[in-house]
Amino acid sequence: MPFKKLYILSAIPALTLMGCGIQQSPMQWSRSEALSTHAEPKAITTIGNTENKPMISEPTGDLTLTQALALALSQNPKLASVSFDRRISDALALQAGMKPNPELSVELGEFAGSGEREGLSASEFSLSISQLFERGNKRQSRIDTANLDSELADWDYRTQRLSVLIETTLAFIDVMELQSSHQLAEEMHHLSTQIFNTVDTRVNAGKATPLELNKAKIELADSKIGWIESKHALKIARQRLSVTWGKTLPQFKVAVGNLSALRDLPELISIQELITQNPSIARWATEIKQRIAVLNLERSQRTTDITINAGIQRFEENGDIAFGIGFSVPLPVRDRNQGAILSSRYQIDKAKQNQKVAVIETGLAVGETYEKLLSINSQVEILSEEILPSAKESLAAARMGYKQGKFKFLDVLDAQRTYFEMRSRHNQLLANHHRTIAVLESLIGRGLEKINPVGEVEKENKDEK
Repeated sequence: MPFKKLYILSAIPALTLMGCGIQQSPMQWSRSEALSTHAEPKAITTIGNTENKPMISEPTGDLTLTQALALALSQNPKLASVSFDRRISDALALQAGMKPNPELSVELGEFAGSGEREGLSASEFSLSISQLFERGNKRQSRIDTANLDSELADWDYRTQRLSVLIETTLAFIDVMELQSSHQLAEEMHHLSTQIFNTVDTRVNAGKATPLELNKAKIELADSKIGWIESKHALKIARQRLSVTWGKTLPQFKVAVGNLSALRDLPELISIQELITQNPSIARWATEIKQRIAVLNLERSQRTTDITINAGIQRFEENGDIAFGIGFSVPLPVRDRNQGAILSSRYQIDKAKQNQKVAVIETGLAVGETYEKLLSINSQVEILSEEILPSAKESLAAARMGYKQGKFKFLDVLDAQRTYFEMRSRHNQLLANHHRTIAVLESLIGRGLEKINPVGEVEKENKDEK
């Protein structure tokens, strides 16, 4: 059953993560479109076409997930490198369709000897041309294999593209989590300062001991250390995010989103039905076709080729000219390419087994990720509705009671630590929720918002476009 009262930020639906009131730029698209194994992002019109690719500038202020994904898809160095694999495959496909070149042979004999063969007077000059004629459909088999290699390069690009999306999304979530952690550290330091001032006032009034003041100083210094640590951790996370679009020094200031936004989950069976859309799995159908094409190519090698030659010969001794013609063909007495054919058959069987393994492992990963997500959602619900309100109330009561002399200072410290530990845990769980959503969506190659409650995938009405 889908979770109730939990509305999630999907790592794929970037519009949710950006929060309300954020203006959309024309270059932005939802991450569900970006994750689709069939959709091509608006910022990338041609695979590897760096000349026509519009450059997207990194914002100097707020950064949304949609903007981060657009930057990564258009400027990620790894993705740009993989995009050249298709060009390489296309070039090899072009080469595979080339026919063998004719060969020119020139020979001068019967010269520079002794007696009558001295000099060139009795020499013989031969000029011939030979042409190899391929048989057994070898050329077409090479073309078919090369074309399927190009299709595999497409799948490699889609796989890398999905990897860049998930990497960018996770890095964006890291920044948001550490922004919240840094803000929490500031609140902790501010509260520690207030408590220190309260203890100092009570010590001056003779209502508390200097020992309590020393403990308050320690807590204040410790909160400052936590603030410094969170500050530098946030800087590192911002750098890691900017690396996804090829920059080491980020220009943006704040990652904009809402970690508290959760949403309902589809049924597990609805998600598992879509794992074949993961490019790492979908590519295996093409992989098997390619290995079958290799088998056909190896089989074609059993058919011997024929080389036909024709030429002219001149005899200097008497000036006579003669023509010649002939052919040559290998005799497949021993080598009939048996080993290569057998190896290709095994490669096909291996690919089929690997396809099954990929489906099983991805299905298992989906199930584990889904259960992890349900666990996180339950913990978030308990923390939000039960623990945090009680911890906040206990801290307020401890502070008030300490001012009135009803509670010890250790009670205040214990309540303070409990409250901020629970808030930190809550913040971490929210971030883990979004990370888990991102991983789950990457396993099926699309956003969860594309799945309705009964598991059917929403269809795009292309006729209306």
